[in-house]
Amino acid sequence: MAFAANAASFVISALLLARLPQDTPAPAKSGSDESVLAGLRLVRRDRAQTVLLASACYLNLLAAAAFLPLLVRSDDELHLAPLTTGLIVSASGIGGLISSFVLARHCDTARWPLLLAAVLAVNGAAVGMLAGFDAPLWLAATVLIIDGASALGFIVVATIRQRITPNALRGRVITSNTAATATVRVLALSIAGTLIDLTGPRPVLLALAALAIPFVLLLCTSKP
Repeated sequence: MAFAANAASFVISALLLARLPQDTPAPAKSGSDESVLAGLRLVRRDRAQTVLLASACYLNLLAAAAFLPLLVRSDDELHLAPLTTGLIVSASGIGGLISSFVLARHCDTARWPLLLAAVLAVNGAAVGMLAGFDAPLWLAATVLIIDGASALGFIVVATIRQRITPNALRGRVITSNTAATATVRVLALSIAGTLIDLTGPRPVLLALAALAIPFVLLLCTSKP
């Protein structure tokens, strides 16, 4: 149930992306690089693309690693029943739906660095709260906030990337970003599992929350 609700929220987010106001993408320059590494070079060369990729990496880091220590803490420390834990995790689908239907339609993407900074700050703070709350209701509310902020962040990243990427390089840029974020997800899960064995779930949650600070500072010093 939890995974179905979460999957449905991201499907609806993708559908709503198609309904956002159409932005005219940047035209490709004549004689542009046609190699398969052109997308990666553009991401490295263009600060806006680099900032977007960094933001996407942190969003994917939390999406992959935040729930693992929560599940361990729910079982080992809080001794919650499996049904209760499932209901807590299923709140993530509700957060994604609220973000997709309500928040994304009213966000000003013209000032996207500040918007993304706020999203990442909320995401990081909420993950840190998972280490402090014991009541299932508060844990579920926090999970709802995390998924809602994540869904909004993914929508903003995709919208701005489409706006600023030349048509000829868009596929290559998307491919390079997908490869980077997929690598982050794989490493996040393996490292989080190892750290949970060594230190327990609380320090891992607090560390994930603290990682938001450099990304928020990067966005706050970036220009649209």
